[in-house]
Amino acid sequence: GAPPLPLPPPPTSRLHAGPTTFGIWGRMALTGLIVLGGPWLAGGAFRVLALFVYLPVYLAVAVPLLVHVWRKEPVVGPLEPVQVVLPEPRALAALRLAVGGVGAALVGVGILLRPGLPLVYLPAAPFLVAALHPVAWESVERGVGRLAGRPVVALALLNALNGLDSLATEAAIRAGHATELNPAVSAFGHGPKLALVAVVGLVLLRARPRALVWPVAALLALAAYHLTGYFGTVGV
Repeated sequence: GAPPLPLPPPPTSRLHAGPTTFGIWGRMALTGLIVLGGPWLAGGAFRVLALFVYLPVYLAVAVPLLVHVWRKEPVVGPLEPVQVVLPEPRALAALRLAVGGVGAALVGVGILLRPGLPLVYLPAAPFLVAALHPVAWESVERGVGRLAGRPVVALALLNALNGLDSLATEAAIRAGHATELNPAVSAFGHGPKLALVAVVGLVLLRARPRALVWPVAALLALAAYHLTGYFGTVGV
């Protein structure tokens, strides 16, 4: 008989969620985090160091990450949903309360910095909307569940946000808008801090992978704090 015809390749899409990536919104958020991790916020003498030392390292890491984030994924049928592993209801209730508290705290920081500048309250808006609006909170719950089911993505986010925190802190210190309160970082620099978070993340990945969601959430709140401070001190 005639040889069997080869099966056509499965359809692929960059909008579809894969085993280590989210859908279009997750890809856009990851892209934003990667871009913010670059040396763009550096100022003064640190800008020269960032452009000539940090930039080549950043590009060597960021380009492969962006290629991975935006790679095409096989399109599964509508009856094959992405796994969602929701935390316990008490943990979600505590998280919702914490999200609302972070939003209120960011509003307070904005009032202290530049009360008449509407842009200074922008970082607080997603936290307040997520905590107060039922539909928005359902989206947050699904996002937390997806992230809990993808610990490798959570680990990557953890280290990316930690690097962003170090870069934003250093830029604010060199611009004269902040002081380093961590004595270990003041004495030894950001290297040991980055290494410690990476090691702790690997330990959690092996021992309690779903727990990686919580340090990621804390660093997201810290990133919003940095952004509030940037808007308030620079006055964009």
